[in-house]
Amino acid sequence: MNLHIKSTNFTMTPGIEEFIRSKMSSVDKFFNPSADEEVLIEFEVERSTHHRKGDVFHAEANVTHKGDLFRAR
Repeated sequence: MNLHIKSTNFTMTPGIEEFIRSKMSSVDKFFNPSADEEVLIEFEVERSTHHRKGDVFHAEANVTHKGDLFRAR
């Protein structure tokens, strides 16, 4: 499993990154990746800046396997 984590408009802390890695590790059980068909997960966490007060965060995960794309927001 290849996991790429990106943060937008805030600084990623080690605790948040570890939490994301622990949750995304369970995705492997849904796929049977071989050596040449790796599962690629691109995960982005973003803090919205257009709200008047308070922090609003969005998360998106794109999982690619065998040319298929699965997306969760």
